[in-house]
Amino acid sequence: MLTVNLGNELEKRLSGISKRTGRSKNFYVRQAVEQHVEDLENYYMALDAWTEYKNSGQNSLTLKETTSLLFIYCALF
Repeated sequence: MLTVNLGNELEKRLSGISKRTGRSKNFYVRQAVEQHVEDLENYYMALDAWTEYKNSGQNSLTLKETTSLLFIYCALF
């Protein structure tokens, strides 16, 4: 169980949406938190991958090099 103070303005906005749609305020809060947590997980996963890449010392490919390699790969299959 978690208690969150949304503040008066956000509480009013949430109540308005809830009344208009017939869904509970809890539904919208849960949906928003789930989406934000997923976004944060994706952000930190990307940040970890970027940090690992930078620390690996590998060189990146240009778009032209990547396109050429992709074309060759696709031509093989």
